Amino acid sequence: MKALALIPLTEQYLLDWLSPYPDNKCFWKLLNNSSHTGREVLASLLLTEGVPKAFVEAPAVYEFLRRWLAKELDIITKQITLLGSARIGYSLSPREFGTPFGEHSDLDISVISDVYFERLKKEFHKFKSDYLSNEVKPRNLKEEYYWKENIKNVPKNLSNGFIDPNKIPYFSRYTIAQTIGNLMWRLKEKINITPKAPKISKVSLRIYNKWESLINRVSCNLLWLVKQKTGSITHSLPLGKKNQVKI
Repeated sequence: MKALALIPLTEQYLLDWLSPYPDNKCFWKLLNNSSHTGREVLASLLLTEGVPKAFVEAPAVYEFLRRWLAKELDIITKQITLLGSARIGYSLSPREFGTPFGEHSDLDISVISDVYFERLKKEFHKFKSDYLSNEVKPRNLKEEYYWKENIKNVPKNLSNGFIDPNKIPYFSRYTIAQTIGNLMWRLKEKINITPKAPKISKVSLRIYNKWESLINRVSCNLLWLVKQKTGSITHSLPLGKKNQVKI
């Protein structure tokens, strides 16, 4: 019987990753060398788990934030995580890569809940139906523009396993979206009065139907970052067509 070859547990270049908060130069080196699996490792361990850099001086504040939001949504704290510049300490947007987290930044909260995903999916389709039948009407031209964009783009997001509640009007007929919108306002006010909490611009929330969708989305965004900064990608590691969505 032929012996099976032993393969190391990690890819060699990831052994240079020594800190839970690598600076943007180190992160770019890791990312630019990453395979598809490597990007998933970065997305899973570095960009969705642990204490976010914005809360490193007061980790308890982050945990109490999660506990408060979990209680309000009737979920568990493990279903809540933080993404974006607050997580790693700087922006991962192609145009702003490396820009430090600061008072101008948002807190990008993600909730992993198939229950809320399905509820918001239902509310979105109700909103779409209401709009197309003139049951609800935009209050101005700007709102009309965004409603049309949301009706066009949200189905693509749903197919990738996530939805932004703020893409649904915060009207009383859309109770889940309105409730989450109010929660984000209250959370921002609570952060403002909490000692050692980071100074931020606003709080946003995105709902994912499962962890796999979250990791796929973050990994996809990392691939897009590489493509934008290099103009191409040399690794023969494409994501499925379904996941190749611009951020």
